[in-house]
Amino acid sequence: MPEMQVRLIDKEDSEELFALIERNRERLTMYFPKTSERIKDVDAAKKFAKQKVRQALEREQYNFVISLKSERDLIGMVMVKNIDWTIPKAELAYFVDQNYEGIGITSNAVKWVVEYCFEELEMEKLFIKFNPENLGSKRVAIKNGFEKEGFFKREFRTGFGELTDVERYGLLRR
Repeated sequence: MPEMQVRLIDKEDSEELFALIERNRERLTMYFPKTSERIKDVDAAKKFAKQKVRQALEREQYNFVISLKSERDLIGMVMVKNIDWTIPKAELAYFVDQNYEGIGITSNAVKWVVEYCFEELEMEKLFIKFNPENLGSKRVAIKNGFEKEGFFKREFRTGFGELTDVERYGLLRR
């Protein structure tokens, strides 16, 4: 597996972010409809990155980008969203460029973000929701110690307008 880097998104990532979304738009429309709809061009990516930097500063949401250590190009993202500071808990969502699937990059990036959430943000619980047909996402969750908490029928609307089922996996702070 190539050496990778995981870091918080910054304002300078907009061109690379747009390129990542554009390369993977069709499948991201299925699983990340809001993100793929929102980032239609470089200007939209600039607004997105600027908002995500502000949200991290305000502890509302954290968006991490994945890149290879040898390059600036972004190859994926891990999002910490739907944060509830009263527990505290959050949802993780992630994707990697289709050219880098199946080689452990996503699993390692999620592992890094899980450690960040438990150690730096002092979260008590993390959870992941995904379409049961998304076997890659399920493997990433299981590989990182997440356990199945439930199955929800017709819980998520894709960017194609379809309602799909969702599996939810959770992980408690050790």
